[in-house]
Amino acid sequence: MDEASAAIAATRFDEIVAMPIESALARLQGDYDLVLCLDVLEHLVDPWSVLDTLRPLVRSDATLALSIPNIRFITSLYSLAIGPGFRYEPEGILDIMHLRFFTRRDIGRMLDATSWKARRWGGPAKRFRLLRRALRTATRGISDEWLTAQWFVTAVQVDDQPAGPGLNAQV
Repeated sequence: MDEASAAIAATRFDEIVAMPIESALARLQGDYDLVLCLDVLEHLVDPWSVLDTLRPLVRSDATLALSIPNIRFITSLYSLAIGPGFRYEPEGILDIMHLRFFTRRDIGRMLDATSWKARRWGGPAKRFRLLRRALRTATRGISDEWLTAQWFVTAVQVDDQPAGPGLNAQV
């Protein structure tokens, strides 16, 4: 909800709404072809309901783009297992404003529960490049979970499923 960032984005996108997502969704008219939830869902009490509410607001061929910190990143694991434990930080994966924490599997489950299907996964590629390559080969890709600080996901709607029940699906 940074007005300066919204002003810059407005020069490139058709519509920018800089307000809490729960409030914004009620006033949107729909027919969007792209929804960006970049570092948003981990700050919400009920991201499942937000993803459910988005579905009727987008075209059937719309893309949902997410970026979500990965709690299974090696620095978080180290902090929990060996370091000071679960200590909130001013920024990063353990950001004091994060209400939810996700692994890749958790993101996939949330998308499935809200009738979205992940099409593409990625993360920042520059960190640990050589180590990542060697471990990816040795672990058949499993190590990516520990070496990816942030998941980048694009998803599309699943047409044959009704919208999920929101937070109650995860309790």
